[in-house]
Amino acid sequence: MKKGISLVVLIVTIAVIITLLSTIVITGVNITNNTKKIKFASEISYIQELVNTYRENNNGRYPSSKKINIDTSKINQNDLETQFKNEYIYNNTLLLNKIDLSALNAGSLVYGTSTEPSSDDVYCVSAVTGRVYYIRGLKIGNNTYYTLTDELKKKINYLEDNNINDGILFVYNTSYEETAKVDIKIPSSYTDIEVTSTDEGFSYDIDEIQGYIVYKSKSLLNSTIIVKYKNPGKNELKEIKYKVENVDNNKPTFELSDIKTDVEGQRYITINNINAGVSGIKTIKYANLYFNIELSKEYFRSKGIAVDNNVININPNAVYICVYIETNAETYDTKVIKVGDSYIKDGLILYLDGIYNTRNGHSDTTKVWEDLS
Repeated sequence: MKKGISLVVLIVTIAVIITLLSTIVITGVNITNNTKKIKFASEISYIQELVNTYRENNNGRYPSSKKINIDTSKINQNDLETQFKNEYIYNNTLLLNKIDLSALNAGSLVYGTSTEPSSDDVYCVSAVTGRVYYIRGLKIGNNTYYTLTDELKKKINYLEDNNINDGILFVYNTSYEETAKVDIKIPSSYTDIEVTSTDEGFSYDIDEIQGYIVYKSKSLLNSTIIVKYKNPGKNELKEIKYKVENVDNNKPTFELSDIKTDVEGQRYITINNINAGVSGIKTIKYANLYFNIELSKEYFRSKGIAVDNNVININPNAVYICVYIETNAETYDTKVIKVGDSYIKDGLILYLDGIYNTRNGHSDTTKVWEDLS
């Protein structure tokens, strides 16, 4: 029997590697999209609630001084039928009121903040349905979201009865961080408010914004926030919960194999047992250099060689190989393996006193010292 790897074994091995990598990538993409949906749903529901409150306090008037004509022919027909249902559209034109965010005192927002006259990065409200729209639309995965769809409502526990979560809003501010920051906005008129979490490291600061008490919370773990409260004038103690997800405070883990040699004599190493946590892999790179962990991140953000199929072929002149893996949460780890010997070849002159900094002698203007090796 001839030595070497059989074709069947090789094909099966490659298939398994591709499947594992695909699973990691798909999982990371799904988590990223889910986080984007939570962010957008939280913000547009917040704007909707502020608009509703403004109308209640201003005899039904909208916080708007300008009307905008929307060309609906550019919107996907299915989105038009579902997200713009019951709106009055004539000759592919929908008339909406541009929301004046300054009138709402909404604070910092991610979307709809443009002040350019012709920009579509704005929030509008319909005088027909009272529904808030993000005119540009936010594309997440294969879908584009213009308003608070049924799918997005489920992401933030939207309640159809009168207000969103009885008017309590959860605004998820960050994703893929070592702490998840969630602003819990509770109407100021509510009593017996208690905010707790299944995370023992949970903490918050309290602020006030136009009719709301805001609990600016931080969670160290994936957990559940529990809010207990009473509606104005009622004795019933109510409770709602909010799941905090995608907290990722763990760096990726992986292993480097011993040096191997294929049938053609090419030396190589493989990257094994990769665990990128809930956020998934963002980058796998290597360099024929020696790095410590602290310096590697800055280097590999803009440089380094992308790894294909978790296999790194060893350059004959390489002494070290540094492998860098970063997650979508921007946590990272670095491992170094020695693959060769360091020595000075015959005829190489090493100027330890730094007299020469280029191959053509010393230059007073160069800012980069050339690698004379």
